[in-house]
Amino acid sequence: MVNKKIKKKDEAECEYCHITGNSLDILEHEKKCEKRYSGIGGWLILPIIGLFFNIISLLIIELNIISILIIILWGTTLYFIFQKRRIARTLGIFSYAVPLLIFIFTEEYTSVLGSFIWMLYFIESKRVKNTFIN
Repeated sequence: MVNKKIKKKDEAECEYCHITGNSLDILEHEKKCEKRYSGIGGWLILPIIGLFFNIISLLIIELNIISILIIILWGTTLYFIFQKRRIARTLGIFSYAVPLLIFIFTEEYTSVLGSFIWMLYFIESKRVKNTFIN
């Protein structure tokens, strides 16, 4: 929990917001920060909304074998996100990697940058790491 950067013998730094103080106080503070950075909220809502709209747009625009497989992947990802399962993080990364792969092979997908950004978010986000722990 407590970051290893200790400036004095009894001083520690919060892993989440990087304030320093007494080790015992920081432990309590980190518990509060951990609650703040967990759960479905913050920026995590945007990729969830994006997955919903992507599923709807695939159902409306084009329905073939590949789009059905993608819809199944995105639907499974949403299911595990709302169940707050650890696999949701991996599926979230993979769900946003699929459009990148489609672009590489077909050059038809337009939001490659958005997919790349959300992949990085699922990899690096403290909220994602703290939400999907089971």
